[in-house]
Amino acid sequence: MSSEDPGFEGRLIEEYLRYLRGRGPRPQTAHLPKKDRDSVEDLFEVLEAIVDREAISLPSFEEDPVAIRLGLAAEQRVDAGDSQVTWLEGLSALPEAIAASLTDVAQQLEGEIEMARAPRSDVVTLGANTVRVEAECRSLGELIVICSTSGDDLSSLPGALTYLFAARPAATAVAVVSSVSGDAAVLTHADCVRAIDPIAGWVEPRLPSPPEPLELALRRHLEKSLPRWDAVAPLDELLVLAQADEDVDAAAGEALRDNLGRTARIPAKKRALASLADLDGELLISVLQDVRAGRLAGENLVGRLREIAGPAPS
Repeated sequence: MSSEDPGFEGRLIEEYLRYLRGRGPRPQTAHLPKKDRDSVEDLFEVLEAIVDREAISLPSFEEDPVAIRLGLAAEQRVDAGDSQVTWLEGLSALPEAIAASLTDVAQQLEGEIEMARAPRSDVVTLGANTVRVEAECRSLGELIVICSTSGDDLSSLPGALTYLFAARPAATAVAVVSSVSGDAAVLTHADCVRAIDPIAGWVEPRLPSPPEPLELALRRHLEKSLPRWDAVAPLDELLVLAQADEDVDAAAGEALRDNLGRTARIPAKKRALASLADLDGELLISVLQDVRAGRLAGENLVGRLREIAGPAPS
């Protein structure tokens, strides 16, 4: 295998990955010219640093949440004074079904939410139902009040829950779970007041969705509001996965041809495309390569583009 062969680098990467995972011998580089050998060894070092670095480590048996829920391992109760776990405070004092559901949600969304027993457990009679404030769930933009109710029919509660929103102005939602069926609903203030629907007209307070287990209802609501953070690739990954110069040149040339091939009807756009067609494509690609290499940025980049574009038409 020669360094001049197409796909040489890709095959080397595949062979070295197999070697790191114990599935083959280490690729030989002694036969390569010194310049190529040094480059390949540098590549191997980068691969060794990043390969399989996100392998998941399983929790110990004593800390496995599944083993704890099945009763195979002793459950570790979390008290409010435990400084190491701030997202599960005092839940052991709640009804068992509610505590288990909230613990599951907190473990699934660890680092994104905090669960705590409510600072005061209000008991409110709303119609035929008694509602007790049990806990609070906090995230970056949410404060959800967790309540239990002695009734089984949650459909009659939305209009009455405005009392809880008035008593807790910071609350963004209220989750109500039936102590009879175990089903729950998460409602915002908008669900609890009369409103106008563009099609149906005036709509009375109602449940936003059919009741479901507390864990599902709460997580479904949180997943809509929690911010989605895209993973940021580290520099060493970018260096390995970056396209070769010839690939970038081909992509830039294709983008240039694509723009020049478009049909323009606006006179100003026609003049712009005509000016673009007169530019040297190689010159534009050289600018792109300088930007990729970090040699051109900021005001210097603007100045270079102005030079290429030439003086503005009078």
